[in-house]
Amino acid sequence: PGPTPEPLCTIGRIVNGSGYDALDAAATERHELTCCSDEAPVGNETWGVCSAGQVWAERNGALFQQAKEALGYGAIGAFTGVGDLNAALGTFRWRQDGCVDRVGWAMAGRICHAIVVNPDTDARARLCTATELLSPARCGISLGCSHWDEYIWSSSPGKNAAESCVIPVPLAPPTTTAAPTTTAAPTMTAAPAVLPTAAPTSVVDSTPVARTTVSTSTTSTASSTASPAPPALTCPTFSPA
Repeated sequence: PGPTPEPLCTIGRIVNGSGYDALDAAATERHELTCCSDEAPVGNETWGVCSAGQVWAERNGALFQQAKEALGYGAIGAFTGVGDLNAALGTFRWRQDGCVDRVGWAMAGRICHAIVVNPDTDARARLCTATELLSPARCGISLGCSHWDEYIWSSSPGKNAAESCVIPVPLAPPTTTAAPTTTAAPTMTAAPAVLPTAAPTSVVDSTPVARTTVSTSTTSTASSTASPAPPALTCPTFSPA
């Protein structure tokens, strides 16, 4: 048999948004989200630089909105509901501006990983480490979403987590089952153009039509014999006296 896989970490480290306090939290708890990147996001100026200029961090904005759409939580508007990794924890909220509230540890990691910071290299964001969130780096400070006094998930296991446990942060966004291919409607072949044709030429039949005359008389048939010629006139002869 192969080696026994390391168990998933059930305890993560959460850090106060101010960067001065860190606690252990069960992975099933719900906390806030900040994402970090090891390179400057392309074309985006809102990410703050921290950790001596080596890390970029953000909580909301255009890239979070794009990730929201990519993971199937809507292109516009806010989402409030259960996530595919958050179902057992209750609902979380993904605001229209990109802020994420009250999310579980694994789902927090998935959201960060769905943020593409460089489309050319497919470089992605990640959860910040506890060291990056704590002072003096304080990568989670002044990033908005009203999370400055909330606890934020880090990618670090809790101090009381099982030794060598595997952090439950997915390496890739969930595979989306492709929608069934819709067969294109058959192309309608245009009916051949019907050219107007000249009206047929009427041919006049010059053959006389035989007509049958039916007599209305029931007693006799008209005679076809010609009438006799009138008698010739004879001039009288006179004898001289």
